[in-house]
Amino acid sequence: MPSDWRADALAGLTLPTFRAGAVRGVTAAGPDRQGGMLRSLFRSCLLLSVFSLRAGGVEIARGTVHRNTMWAPTLGAMKHMMVYLPPSYDTTRTATKRYPVAIYLHGRWGDETDIVKLGRLAASMDSLIAGGMPEMIVAMPDGDDGWWTTWNSASDMAECARTPHRDEPAAEFCVPNPNYDYYVAHDVTQFVDSTYRTLARRESRAIGGYSMGGYGSFTIAARYPEVFGVAVSHGGVLTPGLMADSTTLSATGQVTWRIGRSNAELRKASGPNEWGAMFQMFGVDPTSWHARDPASLFLAVKARGAPMPVLYADAGIGDERLQQNETFRATLEANHIPLSYAEWKGKHTWKYVQAHLPEGLHFIADRMTR
Repeated sequence: MPSDWRADALAGLTLPTFRAGAVRGVTAAGPDRQGGMLRSLFRSCLLLSVFSLRAGGVEIARGTVHRNTMWAPTLGAMKHMMVYLPPSYDTTRTATKRYPVAIYLHGRWGDETDIVKLGRLAASMDSLIAGGMPEMIVAMPDGDDGWWTTWNSASDMAECARTPHRDEPAAEFCVPNPNYDYYVAHDVTQFVDSTYRTLARRESRAIGGYSMGGYGSFTIAARYPEVFGVAVSHGGVLTPGLMADSTTLSATGQVTWRIGRSNAELRKASGPNEWGAMFQMFGVDPTSWHARDPASLFLAVKARGAPMPVLYADAGIGDERLQQNETFRATLEANHIPLSYAEWKGKHTWKYVQAHLPEGLHFIADRMTR
């Protein structure tokens, strides 16, 4: 049975701010380029007005956060999940109202509590709903450091068990079947749909994430476009293995950004830290990396005529993965795949997530059917 967490509606919430020079660019690879920016400004004003109401002594309705434990047959392990239920969700057995669902994925070194504790999701949701945003359920599963993908090589359970993993027991962190994308698309969605009153359909289901979770959000949406209708990434790893090719400098006067074409280039592009964390999942050759590249996966969705998820991505101007996001945006735009995209002042930090998570949540809520 899920356990309850009560979250203060506005405690410590960092609201989005708009200052001269704060926004580097807000674009859409498709229609409504200016409209997206105007809506962003409107939503920011909406959040500020809700904050003013709270400061003036008017209490806003609060949702609840529940901690769940589930058996994940795909992974072959017990996993935990946090679930935010909106203020109007009635837990009595006679209740009938159903809600859209967003699944939000954590980053590397994180767990199911990150988006709530560090991203302050409950406070953002309560504020946005008080300001008029449609309600939805948000589920936040644990994905270990598995990169939300099916690994290229088998899991070494013995080696994993010998490695310390924060406070998490090896029986939960070390999984025999590391198919994390199917785990989300199948196990997580089925658990949420069977435990809570959801609208169990693609048009009412979205996925989002931060950092490694942003990578997972887009690749899972691309692999399972029949499951998710909307996908959002904040500071995501959207072009793994991206490197600067200076061989074109003399001829064109520009450095070319591209994905590594050999094991040596992929190692150099990733750096020793990320290579050590990724090669087991992504493989050691360009072919296996290409099979897990977000842009390539969306090109495949288009090529086979599958329904394309509605996409939104943002990144901080000071984020070390900004070039990855810009390259991803350029690839989709060149192939006429719509993407709403924004760059904001900030770095790859939880402060950035707190400020811009509301943008992703509102984007999702506006585009899911009820």
